[in-house]
Amino acid sequence: MTFFEVTTRRLTRTDFTSPPRNHLSSDIGRHKVLTQRQKRMKRAFDVVISFTLLCLMLPLMLLVALLLYLEDGSPILQKQCQIGAGGQIFCIYTFRTTLRHDAETRSDFGRFLIATCLDRLPIFLNVFKGDMSLVGPNPLVYTPGIALTDRRRAGLCMSPGLFQARDERAYLENYSLWSDIHVLLANFGILLK
Repeated sequence: MTFFEVTTRRLTRTDFTSPPRNHLSSDIGRHKVLTQRQKRMKRAFDVVISFTLLCLMLPLMLLVALLLYLEDGSPILQKQCQIGAGGQIFCIYTFRTTLRHDAETRSDFGRFLIATCLDRLPIFLNVFKGDMSLVGPNPLVYTPGIALTDRRRAGLCMSPGLFQARDERAYLENYSLWSDIHVLLANFGILLK
């Protein structure tokens, strides 16, 4: 299977192994399904905020890219395939934090990027494109034959988020745009500390 096929096709039931039945099975279907109006408002919120942040952070992103290139050459980005809403596979891009010739060893600048979360700046492009949302369920890393618990399957009802609520189940069951704003403000407060 080519990279293009992996990143553009939808997952089928055969792409996941069946998880054992457990106490979480009653959670499927109990989360709140977003109305069309809520989906449009959430998407508009994501586009406006991510576009604004990308414009404001562009000089910083260019500086990080230049410093990465000067330290260890190209590539400056690394990718990871994840599972999005409805089982769609997509790739997120982050700044490379490992040495080019040794993917297991973090560079000095890479450790700094991780400590300051600057390595995640390119993910705002995924939010702007619609692969991710600013706030949503935890992203799932795609691996062939991945087994999903019922709770993780329930999280596929909306795009994964760059930021997550503390109680994902409550977030899914009681979604509102205000809950997104609350999660963002809470995370912004943590970053400022």
